[in-house]
Amino acid sequence: MIKILFPTDFSEAANHAFIYALQFANAIGAEINTFHVIPEPNVKGAHLPNTMKEIADSIKAEEFEEYKKYIPQLREIAEVNGFSNVVLKHNMVFGDPRIRIRKEASEIGADMIVMGTKGAGWLKEIFIGSVAGEILENAPCPTLAIPAKANFDGKIDKIAVTTNYEAKEVKAIENLMRFANYFKAEVFCVHVDTSHTEGLSHKMENFKNLISPQENLHFIAIDGLRMESSLIQFVEENDIDILAMMTHKRNFFEEIFSYSKTKQMSYHSKIPILSVKAD
Repeated sequence: MIKILFPTDFSEAANHAFIYALQFANAIGAEINTFHVIPEPNVKGAHLPNTMKEIADSIKAEEFEEYKKYIPQLREIAEVNGFSNVVLKHNMVFGDPRIRIRKEASEIGADMIVMGTKGAGWLKEIFIGSVAGEILENAPCPTLAIPAKANFDGKIDKIAVTTNYEAKEVKAIENLMRFANYFKAEVFCVHVDTSHTEGLSHKMENFKNLISPQENLHFIAIDGLRMESSLIQFVEENDIDILAMMTHKRNFFEEIFSYSKTKQMSYHSKIPILSVKAD
């Protein structure tokens, strides 16, 4: 069984992302493992009175009760949206969400993580040390971050993926194509050439020859001055539903999503970002 890990904090943004998770699970025949992480109460001091430990135990009990109340809400969301057939499993733990989510993904053998993000400034939060940013860059499987403002019509028609046209990216592209074919979506391999590289067309042709040709796979080289503005324009003009980012180079992420460029990338708060490891 294909497994989707769905971390949730019970928020509206998380419930919004849950619709995406249900849609994907239904399309690819996957089960959804919901996962809630509560920060461990800091009561490990050597001289803490027993009453403090009792308070910590009480907090854990309350959180567990809240989680049990939340599970029926998820089932109701699935039923209302016509996905009562999707298998749902649930788990809650205490600890650091950045660590426990990655650990859970590894332990259950998750094929994909789907999680929501909050607010208009979600890109800033994601790529400047947030939980979602940590998961996007370091998760053991592809991770899809769904902004609260994303409008989902139940269809994934177009996916854009950034690429440097390097041989080590071939497997990632092929995996992405398998995902896209479930939705009969077009995939655009996009390279933004800010250095105006000579011979780029030749490099692109060599890369294309490494991948089995498919009618819904396209290769685009954009000659632009700035990476982020060129991507924004391409996404907007082509009605892209998901922007997939290769995570083989951390500095590539930083080049696009650094703090000073967050406002310029604000358009992306309307579409999901999918992190894909090149290797």
